[in-house]
Amino acid sequence: MDPQFDSYSGFQDDGGKKTDMDKLLKGKKTKTVVVYGIATDYCVKATALDAAAAGYKVIFIKNLSRGSHPIHPKSRLRR
Repeated sequence: MDPQFDSYSGFQDDGGKKTDMDKLLKGKKTKTVVVYGIATDYCVKATALDAAAAGYKVIFIKNLSRGSHPIHPKSRLRR
C-alpha cells in the first residue's frame, strides 16, 4: 500500500497498488466473497467491484449495509 493514496477497496489502494487480499483468498481456494458494511458507496462498493474483477462470486448483504450518501445511498451500488 502506498501512503500517498487512500484505500477504499480491500484489494487495492486508489493508486492501483494491490493488497495481499487476492493472494490470501486464492491461497485458501476461496471462490466467493461476502461484502457488507458502512459506506456502501465507497469501501463496500470498491471491494465488491474489485473482487468481481478478480473473478470472485460476490454476495452483498443488504440488511447489514448502509450508504454514507444521505439522499440516495442505494443508487451508488448500481453498476
